[in-house]
Amino acid sequence: MLLRLTRLRIFGLMMTILGLPVAAVSSDVARDVTWLELVDEAAQSFDDPFLSLAPGQIADLVDIVRLQDQLIRDNLRMHEKARLRADIKTVKDSLRTEGVDADFILGQREIVAKRRMQAAWATNSEVEGARISLHGFLLPTRNLDTNMVVAYLVPEFGMCSHMPPPPPNQLVKLGVFDPEELPATPYGFVEVSGIISNVTSSDRSMVIDGTVRMHSAWTLTQTELSAPRKDQPKRNRILR
Repeated sequence: MLLRLTRLRIFGLMMTILGLPVAAVSSDVARDVTWLELVDEAAQSFDDPFLSLAPGQIADLVDIVRLQDQLIRDNLRMHEKARLRADIKTVKDSLRTEGVDADFILGQREIVAKRRMQAAWATNSEVEGARISLHGFLLPTRNLDTNMVVAYLVPEFGMCSHMPPPPPNQLVKLGVFDPEELPATPYGFVEVSGIISNVTSSDRSMVIDGTVRMHSAWTLTQTELSAPRKDQPKRNRILR
């Protein structure tokens, strides 16, 4: 992909030197992209000590936070505080025997939360402003603030309804479309082409299972819907 982009830049530079119109070259050809190409890969690499923890260890950390919250209450008696401190020490000691430093990991909570948020919204600048073609599952919704029909493209069947929404950089909002073209049932597998832009949105929408806040880092305009090619698999590779 990098080689392809480099060749395009060199070709564009040559056209400029020759005084020929660059914008007219391949501007109407949609570039096939995958869902992984929408993501800024560099923003995904950071230290996250929570990823290596077992479910039971995470539950122990939750217990420590809960006990510490109880400890700061003003109406506790001395023996109650002593019991809570002993309980906290017991859980921390148990984690330490498993090689987990509870104080260090809990001290990383805000840092990791911030980095996870940045990673979820970080988009690939190489795709910004390009005419693309993307395959996915179409989800029509109703914006509860404007009462207008809004459509999204998601990488996996059931996302935002039976499953949690994808990260914002893997949720594409369709900016301009004809509601008459939308399928009668949600999650139809389609091919959508148009101009993709890093225009963010956070719409309160009604989906099958109720109200969901749809956080999207991408907007696709001048969109065209069509059935995907027969050789296109219905399972996309996405960021986990």
